[in-house]
Amino acid sequence: MILLGGDTDTLAAMAGALSGAHLGAGRLPGRLVGLLETSPKGRDYLRELAKGLFALDAGARSSAPESQEK
Repeated sequence: MILLGGDTDTLAAMAGALSGAHLGAGRLPGRLVGLLETSPKGRDYLRELAKGLFALDAGARSSAPESQEK
């Protein structure tokens, strides 16, 4: 139902991004991931972007000062 026209493809992309961020990419249906484009900004680009964002977050967390509980 993603290709119904209008903004359905955009809404589906946003829903997939949120699901992947919350659940982890490994929990996304492989059939749907396989349907992603292989263009320069397609599936492989998105995987590399996600890896880079994860590494940035992990680095920020490791360099953040420990929270002090009172």
